Amino acid sequence: MALLAITPDATAAALLARLAPDGELGPATRSTLRVGRLAAVPALAMLGLAWFRRDALRRGLAWLLAVLAAVPHGRWMALLGCVALAPRLAWVALVPSIPWSDFLEYHELAERLLETGRFATAEGAPTAFRPMGYPAFLAAVYALGGGIGAVGVLNALFGAATSLLTWELARHRGGEGPARLAALFVALMPSQIGYTSLLAAEVPFTAAALGSLVLAQRAFAERSGRAWWLAAACGALLGAALMLRAHAAAAALAIALAGALAGRRALGLVAVVAVVSAVLPAAWGLRNLRELGAFVPFSTNGGVNLHFGNNGMTNGTGLELLDPQKDATSGIADEVERSRAGTRLALDFWREHPEALPALAARKLFWFSATDGVWTHWAFGGLPWERKETARRAALALATLAHALLLAAALFELALFRRRADQRASAEPLAEWYLAFTVLLAVVAIAQERYRFPVAPVLAMAAGLLAARFAARDQRL
Repeated sequence: MALLAITPDATAAALLARLAPDGELGPATRSTLRVGRLAAVPALAMLGLAWFRRDALRRGLAWLLAVLAAVPHGRWMALLGCVALAPRLAWVALVPSIPWSDFLEYHELAERLLETGRFATAEGAPTAFRPMGYPAFLAAVYALGGGIGAVGVLNALFGAATSLLTWELARHRGGEGPARLAALFVALMPSQIGYTSLLAAEVPFTAAALGSLVLAQRAFAERSGRAWWLAAACGALLGAALMLRAHAAAAALAIALAGALAGRRALGLVAVVAVVSAVLPAAWGLRNLRELGAFVPFSTNGGVNLHFGNNGMTNGTGLELLDPQKDATSGIADEVERSRAGTRLALDFWREHPEALPALAARKLFWFSATDGVWTHWAFGGLPWERKETARRAALALATLAHALLLAAALFELALFRRRADQRASAEPLAEWYLAFTVLLAVVAIAQERYRFPVAPVLAMAAGLLAARFAARDQRL
């Protein structure tokens, strides 16, 4: 996006047209890219200014990191919690959620679950098209007398927990200063705040997935019998994350890889994590075997998403196939058979068009990382505000600017300094593998921007380490 910001308009338009196989981008996509391109201009200017004023920036960062590291442990936790909670609660109050699109479906599934005790469609048929975790969470909130506003408050608490977990995960490897700076990045990121008012699984999912990594980190470091209890707690939290989004497979793979590299005892801990985390998916799979005739541990949209991201007309996000006339699986009423058909179609595409896969993977990576504003459509779309489009564009520009700066810093750290033999400090490897597996899942399936939300803490950790590296007087970038 930064490169597109300084590219002549005609050339940029030609390049953007290649992001869609048919050369046609939808109006919402064009609007998002246009605002994102504009936001990249100040991002480039800020990066240029930072470079030319690097000595002053170095001194400022050194001072900030020292101040952050000097705050006592307990006071820091309270301060970070307040810094994360305040903007989220303010956002929930100022931009109330009016469910629509996927979020309306979550809301209605929760209401039917509460009323009938069944996970069913509006017609009363059993369904597993959506993962059951988030509708079940909403139903629990509604059952306790809470409403959509209460969900927003809980999301604010989950967001604060994510900031604290970012600090906890990073501090053992990167030190207190960089870890605390990373936690502040997460606390104040516009998109991390903007999702708070939505009935979306992203916020609790991110807290659960990150929490499982923190517990795995502690279990692998613990030398007493307490490690086994930590592994069991990690498995329980990972199982909950899997029921919110199957993308928690990225966290599961990261934990498994960490265990494989840490020795025989760690493999035993990984086995405990695997067994405990499988309880909820197994129970849900048995329910689906009884109700739908197939053992489906997560949801019946896996094959559909695989097909949406791998076909001759997609740009990698799968949004084109929301048009039933383009979706070859839309006429299949049976959820299980539709998922199987989607898997077959995706595999057929891979086998028949291997030459198209590199370009498709490149488009997926672009859409996965280029902008940070899809949430603005959902947050503002249902509001009756007269000037909501102006507010949405401002939020989109601010979020994309913050994302561009964070992503640039994270990529600089991860791509450059991880390869230097004299640099031994690193962010927590669990987090980096979690990022790598998340990107891999996006390349294999679909790469919508929202699937990047849970790895923002990892990008923040890398950016915090880069800040510390830059602030050190004995380092030269």
